[in-house]
Amino acid sequence: AKTLFYDMRSGEDAIWGLGLGCNGAVRVLLQLLSAGQDFSPLNLLVEAAEAQSHGVLVTVFDSAHADFPAGRSQFLPAALAGEQPILPSAPFPFATAALQTALQQKPRIETHQLDGQEIKAFYDPVQPPWQLLIFGAGADAIPLVNCAKSLGWRVTLVDHRPAHIKPERFPLADQLLHLTPEQVAAQLDLHRFNAIMMMTHNVEYDQRYLQAIVHCRVPFIGLLGPAHRKQRLLQSLGDGAALINERVFGPV
Repeated sequence: AKTLFYDMRSGEDAIWGLGLGCNGAVRVLLQLLSAGQDFSPLNLLVEAAEAQSHGVLVTVFDSAHADFPAGRSQFLPAALAGEQPILPSAPFPFATAALQTALQQKPRIETHQLDGQEIKAFYDPVQPPWQLLIFGAGADAIPLVNCAKSLGWRVTLVDHRPAHIKPERFPLADQLLHLTPEQVAAQLDLHRFNAIMMMTHNVEYDQRYLQAIVHCRVPFIGLLGPAHRKQRLLQSLGDGAALINERVFGPV
């Protein structure tokens, strides 16, 4: 592994350099991806995505320490204690910086001293792919699924009509489920989703599906139709409306 530094801030760059005219500088880490090392760190990111793991990817980019050579990467999974992440497996000297990265969700560069040797590391917060839950498998759900998949999201589609939940209609969807509103809470882990779209085009079923998700922590719940339809649906939830009122957006 090797770090290269390109400095385009001097006037001479326009004549003798790349001539980019950007008046900036960039530091690039080159890493060798080998089959013998399972193409690390790409394999670490794939495993984290498949396991839906939050965490921090630590990459050493400059080091004189034999145990932590430049190019070495390690994924540190973050467990949640309530709403706060903890990193039980973070090794010294990376523990503190990794925890700060997980808490702030911002990448950072840190310089460490270990056994009299300097180690420079890049900390990158890693989030699993976003998960979208769609209630209603009508024709307008097809382009929404395609759009979400083009963003790299995972998409679960739920409908109470078995004829609508067909793989040939939604070849890109990750999961197709034939569920009535009353089956949703028992058969779906709602807390893993980042967003929910309600698009059954039926007020009664929208209300029943909303009733099924009032206790979930999903931060975004989208509704189709005008604002007065949204108010009508929320009012139909009674006291349950207070649990999701701030997270319901409509018209989406």
